Amino acid sequence: AAMVGEVISTVRLVTLFHDGGVHILMAGWKVPRVGALADTPQRGALAARLDPETGQAGPVFTVLGPGGTTLTHHPDTGAALDGVTLPHWQAILNKTRRAAGLVHQLPLIGWDIAISPRGPVFVEANTSMSLEAFQPLLGEGMLAGDRGRLLRDARARQAPNKRARRRAKWGRRL
Repeated sequence: AAMVGEVISTVRLVTLFHDGGVHILMAGWKVPRVGALADTPQRGALAARLDPETGQAGPVFTVLGPGGTTLTHHPDTGAALDGVTLPHWQAILNKTRRAAGLVHQLPLIGWDIAISPRGPVFVEANTSMSLEAFQPLLGEGMLAGDRGRLLRDARARQAPNKRARRRAKWGRRL
């Protein structure tokens, strides 16, 4: 509350369940503003890059994409944002990894997690999140580096299984 005011602040974690484990592909902070229509930059909020290991915030963007600027302090509260470490970070990671493992049938999920005084609270799990919208937070595309290798490998492993299931289904009909 001291950083962002008396509004709900959420984290977006994108997880991939692959090879029996949960991988954190992206971490971002949806920085709220009083009067914003929603917790996304398209609706008046801000967004910050997060280090997925530590929960430390990087640059804060006013808009994701062309025309956006970066801030170091919250425009409403004046509190420093760039470089702060979000509270309850280990609990956020632990609960999200556990939840993603429980619903592993949905391998790619964008989790929105509120940060309350008592710890993380799940708001929603998105299975059709807009990955491209968060690429400016990463400073690179979603298919770059290790993240891209994981996504391509997971996709390649799913594709043959879908074809095999489709063939088996059609074979039973004939």
